[in-house]
Amino acid sequence: MEIRKYKHHNKRNILPFGIVCILITLFSVMTGNNVLLMAYSVAGAIVALTGTAVPIGVIVDILVNIIHYVLFALLSLSAYGAFNSCRRKKLRATVVIIFICSIGACMSELIQALIPGRSCSAGKILQNLVGILIGIILHYLCIFIKKLFDNIIPPAQPVKLSRFLSKEDFFE
Repeated sequence: MEIRKYKHHNKRNILPFGIVCILITLFSVMTGNNVLLMAYSVAGAIVALTGTAVPIGVIVDILVNIIHYVLFALLSLSAYGAFNSCRRKKLRATVVIIFICSIGACMSELIQALIPGRSCSAGKILQNLVGILIGIILHYLCIFIKKLFDNIIPPAQPVKLSRFLSKEDFFE
């Protein structure tokens, strides 16, 4: 079986996707006490730096929820770089990326059911899926902004130095 190579394929594009997958796996297999310890440390730092009167428990809940959104938004963004090698079939690539990332979202929550002090919940899976959709929206928003700026400010054309310099300038 022959592997198809696309013009835009780049092996380095899979590295960010792999790093995000490893981060999600690490956060998934941490015990409940370690996650809470890390979250309370960050929340304590936020309270100390800002001097806010918000209870630390509220800040911990907000941080844990934000982590779900951010990690899975990064997962879908990095999946575009890793797997979107054929630029013409954007809808197909988006559906495949949603499918792959959704499987990852479900698996990360199911792994947490096996870890002491952690639990699997449908709400967290939904947060992961919303994070994936946020990443997809950001991807298409970046494409739209890039096209908008390309129409307003055309890309610079390379300048040939031979118009300004001649061989006589270097070899006298």
